[in-house]
Formats: sequence, structure tokens, C-alpha cells
Amino acid sequence: MNNLSKALLDFIGEQSSDLKKIIPHLICFTVIVVLIAQTAPANIFYPQSSPQRSFTFAADLQSPTAPQTPTTKPATTQPAKDLNPQKRSGEAEKEKRKKALQMLDEVLAYAPSIRPVEYAILTEVEGAMMLWKSDKYRATTILKEAVKTLRGLINDEKKSLTDNQPRNPYLQQLRFLVVRKIAQVNPDLVNELFLEKTADGRAPEMSMEWTQEGLSLLSVATELIEKDPKLAARIAEQIFPLGLAAYDIFIRNLAKYDAQEAERLAILVINRFRDSAVPTVNLMNMYSFFLYENNSAKLRDYYLLALATRFRRDLIAQTANADLQYGWELAQKMNRYIPRSLPQWQVEFQNIADEFNSALQARACSTRAAQKHHG
Repeated sequence: MNNLSKALLDFIGEQSSDLKKIIPHLICFTVIVVLIAQTAPANIFYPQSSPQRSFTFAADLQSPTAPQTPTTKPATTQPAKDLNPQKRSGEAEKEKRKKALQMLDEVLAYAPSIRPVEYAILTEVEGAMMLWKSDKYRATTILKEAVKTLRGLINDEKKSLTDNQPRNPYLQQLRFLVVRKIAQVNPDLVNELFLEKTADGRAPEMSMEWTQEGLSLLSVATELIEKDPKLAARIAEQIFPLGLAAYDIFIRNLAKYDAQEAERLAILVINRFRDSAVPTVNLMNMYSFFLYENNSAKLRDYYLLALATRFRRDLIAQTANADLQYGWELAQKMNRYIPRSLPQWQVEFQNIADEFNSALQARACSTRAAQKHHG
């Protein structure tokens, strides 16, 4: 609930005074959700993970702080003891749970009509999080509607922005928060709700952009590294079609807790970058991690082979002189990055640089010959 309250306050603080007219009405609903979470019994929304409270009536009577009956007063008839206090407690818990769910239902029923719509999205997402363990189907349905509304806001913003106009930072923060919340309960659901498919109906294998979805998933995966490295790696794998991420930094941290899992993910990252349309420079820029001396020789060789493959693929595909020039400069730079302990790869990348230069020179000669012929 802290994320909801903070997001509301941040958004309110930066908006116009007109928005503040609806604050008392909106805070009323926020407070209801907060009260449900804080005052209801621990097992109201998460009954499977919370132990039942257990106590005995007799123990309460024997408490040293319990009032003692004066001996001067005549004896009074004691009420019959409750023979099954646990059953009575369970019924009370069920009643509280029922009332709490009714309150949450009222909040969620009204949420779509809350304005500005950003508040409605936050309320729906927080409500779905509270329902997740007790009713996944309904929670998923609510999240789908919230994401649909969020996507509409993002698309409207894209249509209204000019080339030089910056994006709304609050909408980006909202997107980050929603993705992060969903990823915490089910990382696979992020792809299902946010992944935009291509024209032929297939999901892209690798995104070429940095996105809030990718950053959110990486944030959740990073937090899980120490507790569950394999789960953290699985979440990181979900990022590929959603957006670019700082995989090298993530894998470096992962290796501290599970070196084998880190190397498996590293090879997967190399394969995705090698086989995708992501520019070669993105794979090259991770050299400081992949060429780290503590990495296995297998991983370093695998990385350099994949990078060499990309360079040669670019060499075949280049048609513009500027592209050939850029490829030659990158290959020269990469050759300087390769440690002296790997001389065979220094030779390989020098050969690649020479091939780019030869293609550039051949292109220049062809251009001069054509000019002379027409002259």
C-alpha cells in the first residue's frame, strides 16, 4: 500500500490546483484500502499462509492481570465456559474476512470512475494484489483492465507528442510501478499483458528499445538474486521481448550466488544479441563483463565468436560508406579491448577491421571509376 500512497502524493504534488479538488474524495477510497490491509486479520486476504490464532478461555481467566472476585461478595453464577473457543474464533475471522472483502469490492467497483484515470489504475492494481492469493482469476481480470487503460493513456500520449516533446514522467513512473507489482506475483503475466505482437501475430524474440517493462522486471529479478538465483534468472529471461536491459551487470551479481546459472544465462544473452537485429555495438559494449578474467575460457571464447559473427554479418549487409566506416572503427576499438592473453582473437578482430577497410577502399575506387567514366 505504500507504493499506492506515495504515487498518489507524488502525482498530486506536481499537478494543477484543479486536481486537488477531488483529493478528499479520492483519499477516502485510498484510506479504505489501507485500513483493510492494516486492520483486518492477517489471514483475511492470505488465508493459506497465515496460522490460525489459538487461545483458551481458561488461560485468560488465570491471567495475573485478571480481576479477582472479592471474598466478601456472595458467589454468583458463572457463565458456561465456551467448549470450543477455536471454532468461535474461526467464525469471527470468517465474518471479518467477509466484511473486508465487501469493502474491497466496493472500492474496486467504484475505481473505474475515479478521475484522473491514473488514480483508478493504481487503485485497481493494488486491489488485485490484495486478491491475488485468494482469487487469482478475478485478480488477473482486474489487472487486464488496468493495463488496457494504461496502454490507452500511453498510446494517446504518443499520438499527441511532437518529435521534440518529452514524455510525461509521471506516466512512465506509473507504468514502471504497475509492471513491478505484477512481476512480483507472476513474472509470466507481464509478457501476457504488456507484450505487443508483430503484424503476423507473433511476439518479438528481442526488443530493440529500453522500456519501463524491461527495467521493472530487471528490478524485481535483481531483488531475488540472493534469495532464489534460479528464479531471478528465469525472470530476467522474460525481459528479452519487452526491452533492453543491463544484462551484464545483472549476470555479474548473479554469479556471486550461482556461477553455473549465471553462465547459462550469459550464453542465452549472447545468443539473443547475436541472432537479433539489435545493433552490434550493444553486444560489443558488454565486453568488460564477458572478457573478465574470472569468467571461464569457454564463455569468453563464445562471446568473441558471437561478436565476430555479428561483425561479418554486418560487413555483408552494409551498403553505405558511413556504415562501413563505422564497422571498421568498431572492429578496431574491439581489438584494443581484447586482453593480450587472447592473441588469437586479437588477430581475428584485426582481420575483421582490415576486411571493413578493404571494402571501404574498394567502394571508393568504384565510385572514382564511375565518376571518371561519366566525366
